[in-house]
Amino acid sequence: GPNSFVEHVFNDLGEGRPYALLESDGHGGAAGYVTRIQAFLHAVEQARGDAPASGLALASRLARYDVPLPTTLDGDPGRTIVFGHIGGTVGRQIVAALHGQGYRAEYAGPPDAAALECGRRLCSGKECLPYQLIWGALARHLESRSGDGDGRVLFLSVGQGFRACRAHLFPLTEEVALGRLGHDRVEIADLSLVFGDLTVVPTVWATVVAQDLLNALRFEAYASERSRGDADALFARWSDALAAELARERPRGNAATDARSARETVTRVREVLAGAAAAYAALPRERGRAAELRTVHLCGDLYLRVDEWGNDDLQRRLSEHGLRVLFEPFGAFFELLALRDMQVARRLSRRAVKRRATLLVMRAVVDHLLGAVQPLHPWLAWPDIHEVVAESDRVFDGYPMGETVSTVGGALYAWRTQPVDGVVVVSPRGCGPALLAEALLRRRPGPPLLFVYNDGDPVDADRLRGFAWRLHAAARR
Repeated sequence: GPNSFVEHVFNDLGEGRPYALLESDGHGGAAGYVTRIQAFLHAVEQARGDAPASGLALASRLARYDVPLPTTLDGDPGRTIVFGHIGGTVGRQIVAALHGQGYRAEYAGPPDAAALECGRRLCSGKECLPYQLIWGALARHLESRSGDGDGRVLFLSVGQGFRACRAHLFPLTEEVALGRLGHDRVEIADLSLVFGDLTVVPTVWATVVAQDLLNALRFEAYASERSRGDADALFARWSDALAAELARERPRGNAATDARSARETVTRVREVLAGAAAAYAALPRERGRAAELRTVHLCGDLYLRVDEWGNDDLQRRLSEHGLRVLFEPFGAFFELLALRDMQVARRLSRRAVKRRATLLVMRAVVDHLLGAVQPLHPWLAWPDIHEVVAESDRVFDGYPMGETVSTVGGALYAWRTQPVDGVVVVSPRGCGPALLAEALLRRRPGPPLLFVYNDGDPVDADRLRGFAWRLHAAARR
């Protein structure tokens, strides 16, 4: 459950006071309980006679718990917006798009061993792998930019996507930990914040969709590319081209100017995707091997299903076993958030009308950009979010709302509408929404399933090999 994050809260509020945390893992750990209680009593004895902790300090800490998350990108011209590594360098591309619109923005960089080590030093040890990587990469970035101005920093992560797990404590615990490192001018907010302004939505959404399509082209090509690294080289080339187009300065003014600027940007993004589609269509392939491939739908955790370092290069490992990877787009989750926001609001309220308009813009952009890629890659599809939710509703009541909906609905929708031979679900070890998704999917007839849980250790090669053998032993769908 959320215990690892509740621990951060107690550490914050209990600082300067004796306190104890007692945990039960279902085993008879009586000795551990006795030792902890003895240590607590010893701490109480040591603290007797000390001056009481400042009530003012506690009040200021408690005040942070009632501060709402930021709701706009504007309002603080001295603030720098920092994006984390999400969706396979989507953060880098959104930074380029915001530069084109005049915002001060930075990319925290991709995760690596140093970021993971940094995250683990400042975590309780029970947090999921995505949290450790997101937090570690941010802390590393802030240390590298130390002294670069005194303005505030707004860090945008996948915050709203975490409402269903860890009691939505991600933003708060990150701020508490950063405060201890001396970074008390850092705010944490949802990545979905960039979808709150309809003048920004078309450009940012086109950025997310374009990066998802580039990732889809790359992952699908892994299993049949003639020389290893060809697909990655094309991805790097066209990702750079996309970033260059997004970073071009765009005029901002009245609604008409903003709309025209957005249309021009989306058009240029479409041209980049058309070039990438042609390049991947011309990529040398092992045609003999392609005939023997099996196709899998990759879904699951919003962070790990795209990040190759965090998931131990799972897409590449699956391809080495003759499995062609079609992955659920990272951006589809933001359609789910907009749809759910619309559903829970009053039907004709301003919020519902705004979210309905957002969804229409999102789908129009998706269809427009898909049109540049699908003629040469007809296998590439973007799920209809209403259909995904309908599939999920058949087996899941939707509460708590989160990745369980997209995982279950996405897997069943892909199995019904695409010629996939199996489904791979990748998630952090111990993730609540992931365990719900596994329980729901395993109890239904349907696709062969492989659940991969990551905690920073290498993926079990034997499990991948066994799953691939199972798919190759059956006829192709």
